[in-house]
Amino acid sequence: MRLQPSFNPQEKRRGRAHLPLAALLILTSAFSGCRDAREQALHDLKSQQIEPVPASLLLAVSRKNSVLLDQLTAAGVQAAMPAKGEPTVLEAAIQAGAWDLMPKLIAICPPAVLNTPDTRSRTVLEKCLAAARPDVASLLLDAGAKPEAAADPTLLLEQARSLPALLDRLIRQLPAGHRALSPALLTAVQAGETARVELLLSQGAPPESKNANGASALTLSSASGHTGTAALLLKAGAKPANSPAALQHAVERKDSALVKVLMGAGANPSQPADPAHAEKTPLTTALAGDDLNLMDLLLTPDAPAGICFEAALVKDQPAMLDLMLKHRIPLDQAMPDGNPPLVKAAIEGKTEVVTRLLEKGAPLDTTGALNQTAYHMAVIHGQNAVAALLLKAGMKADEPFRKPAPPELLPLFDNEYFAKWYGKDDNLTPLMLAAARGDGPQLRMLLDNGAKRGAQTKEWHRYPIVFACDNARIAAAQVLLGRDPDSE
Repeated sequence: MRLQPSFNPQEKRRGRAHLPLAALLILTSAFSGCRDAREQALHDLKSQQIEPVPASLLLAVSRKNSVLLDQLTAAGVQAAMPAKGEPTVLEAAIQAGAWDLMPKLIAICPPAVLNTPDTRSRTVLEKCLAAARPDVASLLLDAGAKPEAAADPTLLLEQARSLPALLDRLIRQLPAGHRALSPALLTAVQAGETARVELLLSQGAPPESKNANGASALTLSSASGHTGTAALLLKAGAKPANSPAALQHAVERKDSALVKVLMGAGANPSQPADPAHAEKTPLTTALAGDDLNLMDLLLTPDAPAGICFEAALVKDQPAMLDLMLKHRIPLDQAMPDGNPPLVKAAIEGKTEVVTRLLEKGAPLDTTGALNQTAYHMAVIHGQNAVAALLLKAGMKADEPFRKPAPPELLPLFDNEYFAKWYGKDDNLTPLMLAAARGDGPQLRMLLDNGAKRGAQTKEWHRYPIVFACDNARIAAAQVLLGRDPDSE
């Protein structure tokens, strides 16, 4: 059987010709016959320098005929771009389930064929992953298939999630900074895949990538409890200030190691994760949970002293106070109610806290929200033990109540008579208040600590005993006269 070629000028110059359609039909008939017929047909093609058209490959593919494919390949057949709307030989092989032929077909396909999408915009690489054929996918990558040619490279990476080696290879072969790297990074940090996170970051995945809900990679890493991936993100440039929820998650999970990493990178323990709930911060969460270890990591000299000290006072935990003092949080900063720690502790009668504050140098003359010192507020609230501590620390027993003062102070005197004179005169002392209220224990405590019976107000020269007598406090008057009312 002899086949007559038809030439075009370009092919003639190269000394080769494409097989005409009639010859292709004869060749197809020969290949469908016996071996001798196939060999004779190929011999005729070679002797006349006729190149079989690539369409002949489809015959081998459709019949899953490896021998035929080998003979066509030996004859120099190369896969070429098909006509518009027609499948490539690789797509035809996948459709026919001819997976055994794929290695040979890939070897004769130029890169353009490897990366040509089908009518649904899917590449051969995508189809191989969808069909769970990582072996063929690897061959495609070896031959020049490009992951970025896929209609959705993100989906391509997701399909390879169960194939770690192939997934890493796809990541490496994507162009640096490709958009598909960002969602892959978010998935990897949640899974705690430290090595893959490092690979993705090295390939240009943005360290501050965010998901559709606005959660950053650092936040997801913290919420999942993966300290290693969080450290990698921070090293790559992620800013804790841009992901305040990261520290909040770490504190809520009581993850000291991660808290330490985030604080070392500059996280702000007073920054709320949700601006709509500014009162909830990592620091307030740790304070509420009585976690001294976390507090030790979160406290800094610029921490909001008022909130910290208030927590220590409310919980009556000197150990919390010691931590604050260890971190040199200022002792004169006002708490939310406007009182510095010493004044607040005096009002509440926290003797142990007052003792610690005094040991650390808390100033005695600092005034609170009502313009009174800790000593005066201790007297007003009947906290005699605290008042005695403050007197021993250096306060003067006859230190007058401060003026001016807001109207809120007057009801606290618990004596309208004294409140009236406080408004009319100056230099009213704690001993005068104790006398007006008839507070025997307080009178004795003040006298024992140096309060003077002969102290007078500035304008009206009223003595403490006058305040006692005008209020019919007989027992108080007796104490001021040096008598023992219990024996009389």
